[in-house]
This record gives sequence, C-alpha cells and structure tokens, in this order.
Amino acid sequence: MKAHLICISGLALHARQRSNYTVFLEVSKGVLKTVIPAGGAQVHGNGESRLMMESSSLETLNELLAYVSYTSTVYHIHTGDLASFQFEDHEGVFPITIKQPQPPVLYDMGTDINSQVTITTKTFLRYRELNRLLKSIRQFYKDIEVIIADDSFVTKKITGNHTISSCLQERAGLLAGTWRPPRSPPTWWESKRSQFDFSLRYEEGDEMEGGCLNRKFKSRFQSLPGYPQCSVVSGVVNFFLARTDAAKRVRFDPQLKRIGHSEFFIDGLGSLMVATCGHCLN
Repeated sequence: MKAHLICISGLALHARQRSNYTVFLEVSKGVLKTVIPAGGAQVHGNGESRLMMESSSLETLNELLAYVSYTSTVYHIHTGDLASFQFEDHEGVFPITIKQPQPPVLYDMGTDINSQVTITTKTFLRYRELNRLLKSIRQFYKDIEVIIADDSFVTKKITGNHTISSCLQERAGLLAGTWRPPRSPPTWWESKRSQFDFSLRYEEGDEMEGGCLNRKFKSRFQSLPGYPQCSVVSGVVNFFLARTDAAKRVRFDPQLKRIGHSEFFIDGLGSLMVATCGHCLN
C-alpha cells in the first residue's frame, strides 16, 4: 500500500574476490532505501527508484543489502512491482506485492445452529412443494430462520415463526431471488437441479485466443483432509452450505433468469474452496 515501508528480505551478493563490488536496484512503482553507510561504502539514490551501492568489502555490501526497504508510491488494493537487481553483466528480477491489507470481518457466531445458519430458498408457483420443504425443516430445526424469495404471478402469504417471505417482481427469475442477505454468517442455499457436484478445468488463453473452460460432472480432485467422506470439487448445484461473506464476494448473476447454478461456481473459480460430502460415485 502507499507510503508503507517493507523490508526486502534475503538480498545478498555472492561473488568471488574483487577489488570493488557495485550493485544496482531499480523499481518503477516505489522508492528504495538502505541505512546510511559507514566508511568503506557509498550509496547513491537513497529514497529514489534506482539505488546504487558500492563497497570494496563484500561483507559491508551485504550488510547494506540486508537493510534495503521498499515504499510504494502508488495506491492500489492489489498490484505489484518488479525489482531489478544488477551486478556487472548479471541481472535478476523479482516481484514485490503491493496490497491493501483487509481488516477481519467479525461475527457473533451464537451458541447453536439456529443462530449460526440461515436457510434461503426460491419459489415460483410451487407452494405445495414449498410447504413440504418448510414442514421438513421445522421437523428438525423449529427455530432456524428461513428466507423465501417468491416471484410467482400471484403470491401467497407464507407465515410461520422464524420465516421471512420476500415478494419479488413477477417472474424476476431464479438467480434474482437466490440472494437475500441473511443475518447469520453461514447460509444454506436450496435450488432445484438434479446434478450434485462437478469439477472445472480452466486453461488461460491469450489476446488472440480465448481460454478454455471444461466442466465434468461427478469428478472430484481429492479427499478433504480429516474428512474421508468428503471430496474437494469445483462446485455443487443442488444444496449447499456456504459462508455468507464468501458467497457475497461472488454473488448470483440476476441476468440469468432460470438456470445459473453452475455459473455461480464458474464465477467463483479461484476464490471459492468447495467440498461435497456423503455422496458415492457410481
């Protein structure tokens, strides 16, 4: 982040005996500094983007390198710089990450599942199935909060303790109603598709050709450490339990009216860690 000083650890020169040692360090999005040298060494460009250090003693030069620090001069939440290290005809380049640290998001996790999990579901005309779902939930979790998103032509009032019914615009679509921010950190999403899990393989393309995304159902990466009945996958599209803050970072695309479950996990590829449990591959 801007104006935040970091030490570049591990800088050192390993070379055979010479009468004099001169190294250059150069960056483009920040400035470099080191300690003010004692006798037997020279430093030019302290506090600038190009730093030169010279000494007749390799030990003294490495002491200066050990105290080299970097301060970015640009603000960005997540970017980087390339630092060039030069000695005679040799050059090495290494990356420096410029990143705004994020404060932790704190929750009151409560003491039981009723305060730790919220169930959300979407309905369109299927009130009989919805009531069966609610009856099943209340059989085991009578005090858990359930949020219903309803975009039926003519909506029916759904009542009950710890039940919130949210009416959407007529035929707003499945994905528009899937996200209704719950109060508790983890959320149980319910959808209406029959496939259970899949893996995604993405190969990046270039400016001339786009990347290639391959989806394979009932394909898993490896078992989840400590949970032999669970496997790591790229996505699940029937029922899933998720951390609310993680799901909010991806969100559901409201432009996809009827089907968009796989697309949610495609958008979250690289940012969501997903596992499935209790299913056997045929």
